[in-house]
Amino acid sequence: MDLSVYNHLMSANLSTSRLKPAAHKSSELRSIYNQIRKVSKDSPLYLIRLTDRTQNFALSLKESSLRLHQTLESMEKKEPDSILLYQKAQSDDASVSAHLLSTNPDALPEEFYIEVDQVAKPQKNSGYPLYASSSGPNAGNYTFRLLTGNQQYDFRFPVGEKENNLDILTRMQQFINQSHLGIQASLDYQKGNDTVALNLESTGEQKVWDSLLFQLRDLSYPGMSGIIEYYDLNHVTQRPSNASFLVNGTPQTATSNEVLVNKTLSLAFHEASQKPVFVHFVPDTALINQGMDELADQYNQFVGMVSTETTNNPAAGRILNILHATIQPHKNQLESAGITFDEEGYMHTDHFLTEQAAVDQDLFSLFEGSTSFGASLSRAFAAFSLNPMEYVDKKIVTYPNFSKPGFSNPYMTSAYSGLFFNSYC
Repeated sequence: MDLSVYNHLMSANLSTSRLKPAAHKSSELRSIYNQIRKVSKDSPLYLIRLTDRTQNFALSLKESSLRLHQTLESMEKKEPDSILLYQKAQSDDASVSAHLLSTNPDALPEEFYIEVDQVAKPQKNSGYPLYASSSGPNAGNYTFRLLTGNQQYDFRFPVGEKENNLDILTRMQQFINQSHLGIQASLDYQKGNDTVALNLESTGEQKVWDSLLFQLRDLSYPGMSGIIEYYDLNHVTQRPSNASFLVNGTPQTATSNEVLVNKTLSLAFHEASQKPVFVHFVPDTALINQGMDELADQYNQFVGMVSTETTNNPAAGRILNILHATIQPHKNQLESAGITFDEEGYMHTDHFLTEQAAVDQDLFSLFEGSTSFGASLSRAFAAFSLNPMEYVDKKIVTYPNFSKPGFSNPYMTSAYSGLFFNSYC
């Protein structure tokens, strides 16, 4: 057998799926072993002309079938990663927004009402505006202290002989922002009036220090005043405050406007609410549609590959017939969920109808139960992957003698289909 076919498929068909590798449990491996054993026991002896095209098709058929089988199995409701379980958080008022951090439905909190009495406010300090082009404080080295939370930081800041206020405050802004100490400095430069001032604002969650989030103090300076006093940077124009809110009537507080619930739900407060806000969970139709589109893409690639092969290999046409027979009993149910198939067998999705089916919980029935569309199609792909050589052009040499005990060779199909290729088992 030409190993270049394997090398080609290793690079061309390496799985990039979000799904975990399948069939690694001992029970799953034993089941595959027994199925192949049964197939080899009852199968005739064939004469197969193993051209590069035949080998490529057999391996591609197995790879694609396994991927689709795994995708369909993952869509069952019992699977924690099922796209049908994807939800999003929703609130019925603009004062509160909600965002899910986990798609695991078992980790989500119960739906609740929240009422925001007051949003959290940062501390704001506004420096005194001075002429931007005027000279600043005396040249030399200035030191000052920043008090924030339970920490204090001492800084040294030099001022040059020819620097004006705009130069000094621009450097001071960069100096504070690059320190990453929970304070954001911004320059208020009015070019028309030739004035400049430095504004400071607290960021993130911090503990209040003496009713403030931060304070600045001059330590040493070469002139009559320190640089903090000179630019009035300790002038508080807005005192910090915590957010206060009620969850199902129970009072709560937070140091910021972002609150984490059960490590799975993030709430953001934008303004005080005028009434209790209902936070609940609904199907994430965008992600569900994305998952259905991925299924359709995989399915259509499979159909396209098989359709191309039927030109030189009539046996491949049986695959399309099997798919058609599998889909037909579920046609009406599929159409109501926005899933249709054209005359050539390609799958199409209607996002509007799929969204409606997801909201009405009707989409689950397509993939739940042993007789569902998903289960039936999954079994078909499992059969394709088990013995892809069933669908290549071949000649029967001899039939098995059923009057005698059969000889079962569990590795018979691997010589052709690459059972161990790309870590299938």
